[in-house]
Amino acid sequence: SCECHSGYVMDKTSFRCIESPQCSKEMRTTCSHLCHLNTNSNEENCACPQDLYLLDDKVTCVVSLYPHGIDAIDNVPFGKDIKITKDSGIIMFSSLMPFGNRLQTEARIYYNGAVLFGRKNILGIPNLKAALAGKLNLLAPFWTEKAAFNIGKVYTHVYEECEPSVFLESDSENTMSPRKEEVFSRVAKDITEFYRLPGFEPTAVIVTTWESTRPKGCPRSFTNTFQAVIVSGHAPLTDTNYWEVEEHTYVIFIYKEGNGICKPGQPFEVGITSSNDVPQVITFEVDKNDPKLSEVKGNTGNKGMVTYHVGSDLSASIMCQRYVCKHAYLISNRRYQSQIEELYKCPCTMRTGFQWDLLKDEGDLKCYAINAATKSRLLAHNQRNRICCYLNETFIRTGHNLISDPWPWSALSVNPRAYQDAQDNMQARSLCCDKSSVTLCKRFRTIFGNPECSKNPILIQNQFLLVILLLQHWTIIHMK
Repeated sequence: SCECHSGYVMDKTSFRCIESPQCSKEMRTTCSHLCHLNTNSNEENCACPQDLYLLDDKVTCVVSLYPHGIDAIDNVPFGKDIKITKDSGIIMFSSLMPFGNRLQTEARIYYNGAVLFGRKNILGIPNLKAALAGKLNLLAPFWTEKAAFNIGKVYTHVYEECEPSVFLESDSENTMSPRKEEVFSRVAKDITEFYRLPGFEPTAVIVTTWESTRPKGCPRSFTNTFQAVIVSGHAPLTDTNYWEVEEHTYVIFIYKEGNGICKPGQPFEVGITSSNDVPQVITFEVDKNDPKLSEVKGNTGNKGMVTYHVGSDLSASIMCQRYVCKHAYLISNRRYQSQIEELYKCPCTMRTGFQWDLLKDEGDLKCYAINAATKSRLLAHNQRNRICCYLNETFIRTGHNLISDPWPWSALSVNPRAYQDAQDNMQARSLCCDKSSVTLCKRFRTIFGNPECSKNPILIQNQFLLVILLLQHWTIIHMK
């Protein structure tokens, strides 16, 4: 049966969760969000929606932190709470995040409340204007002077829709976590709500948590706990908008506890610098002498929570990443691998048999694929195909295994989109291997191969295949 969160009841007509109407008007006014009436004891209590928690005052709901720490299997880049190193070192992630004037794949985490993309470094007193002048792509949820010794912990976790281990890559900081589904679900909900993007689909999330850390010069009892959540993703994808939807990056700052600084005049910065074509700095306006970030109502409508849009992109690399991630499951799909193995091997010379048809002719460069007649007669249950390419009649390894047949007249009943899928597959190969990085091309090849040629290939010489093919062409022409 369906259940509602605390503070909600099931509406018997619409079968939706609605705010409980049973509390008194006074309590509904007192509570910051919801009120719950215990029908057994007739006791009224304030309650919070999902992802918010109730403060000690028992009336105010504030945003809870995203999952972090040991139970999320987070990385602890600074080790034990002893002498603090200047930063975490380079943290790698395999998903491309649009931020600043480039697609980011690495960052540094700083103990004193900052995240810096790229391989540069930050030094000295916190200063967003100086960071902007240095063309730094910097996130500063609460950037303070670095203490020589400190307490507390810094946790970070890279969550990615496409696990890099699928592509046999080991340089990403992505680690498996039992909280991944929870993190992705909450990110989708938050971005959908804050930016009015129904169905937002996360690609990657980096959650960094500063737990009970303190600024330079403050007593050990004076600590702050806050979080930076970096999200890249896009609106829902369909077969018709697949190559048109931009990838966006957002950042969410959450402040759980602490007054920020322990004495007036301590230097700190809260904001973002971005090295776009027109460099920009975004600041979160707070009292410089008494910031109390957990009490400030940000642009989300929640206390201690603020969010910004920091980048977007629709380059070849983003489209390639999207395509290979969608099809990564084929790497371990036995049926797919079996069908690929069943296909005819590419001849090492252009002396092809009757099973091959010219697919692309660019002068000296010619590419062939297994024709529809051969597929229908000899590989009837195999929906895959193979491209073999030749430059000046010499085999070159630019072909690949096709996800489906590339012939307009060979659509299978099990896949009416076979022809369009093949066109998308060939476009993805060009995006990944002609217009993107070696890493992305390697991921594409991991799924769709990079066929070798055979010096002794099977060459079908029987003319009956040619007759069948001509009949099929005749039928197509006369049906138009």
